[in-house]
Amino acid sequence: SLGITFVLNVRPVVANVYVRKGELSTTAAEQAAYYRIAWDVSKASHDAIIRDFLRTVGSLAVSEPTLLSHAEQLRVWLTDELRRNPLDVKKLMMLARLYRNTAVFDQARLQLAISITEIAARLSPRDPQTYEVQGLIYADAAQLATSPEERMRLLLRSRDAFAQMQGLAPDIPESRLLYLAADGILKGSFSDLNQFLDE
Repeated sequence: SLGITFVLNVRPVVANVYVRKGELSTTAAEQAAYYRIAWDVSKASHDAIIRDFLRTVGSLAVSEPTLLSHAEQLRVWLTDELRRNPLDVKKLMMLARLYRNTAVFDQARLQLAISITEIAARLSPRDPQTYEVQGLIYADAAQLATSPEERMRLLLRSRDAFAQMQGLAPDIPESRLLYLAADGILKGSFSDLNQFLDE
């Protein structure tokens, strides 16, 4: 019994060592190798690995092959986690961010990200972060829209998501800032945003 307890307690420690080695790695291949070991050793390491991979995928300082490799590994891990717990809003939002960050390689990923944030919003309608990510994704999609009508529809959805965020988190300045920026784009005037920034 003591031996089993020791093994169960040591696994997260070992995984954390490999996570740290991955964070300090100088090559993407080395980083991925350490993270795969940590992933297999302990579930306690999963959130730290996913956060670091998301940070890497969102970075402009990474080569395209490295970014795509990390993105694919992260997609596999997240979908595996979501198979076990499909109601995990945190993991859903991580997957939405991943698709948003890699939409430059495949614009269809923005639609996947939108669908995921809509599911997350239904599961956790009081989470302002869900609406923040959703608004950013709609804004990205609006930039890629091929018709003025589609662009306007997506911008309205973006502003509505930021309005939801602001309603849930009125004390967070970013919520007001994002709403006013989206509203300014729709109105063609940023006077409200400028006034907010001057306060």
